[in-house]
Amino acid sequence: MKLYVKFELPIYDGEMNLEKLDNLIKQLEVYFRIPKIVDESAKIQLATLRMGEITLIWWESKTQSYLKHKGKMI
Repeated sequence: MKLYVKFELPIYDGEMNLEKLDNLIKQLEVYFRIPKIVDESAKIQLATLRMGEITLIWWESKTQSYLKHKGKMI
């Protein structure tokens, strides 16, 4: 039996609300378990798809800075 379920993870907009951030992290962890995603790099890349506006700008600046100083992606 195949079960098709469509759901959308919320986009984290950088709001300083620990409860919302904690809920998003829990939802991502469940999402990663479904297709058995265990590679940390893949998890990070997928999580960035759910970042919005300020959060995505912040993340991109961090990854670019890390790449510049360490020579590799986070």
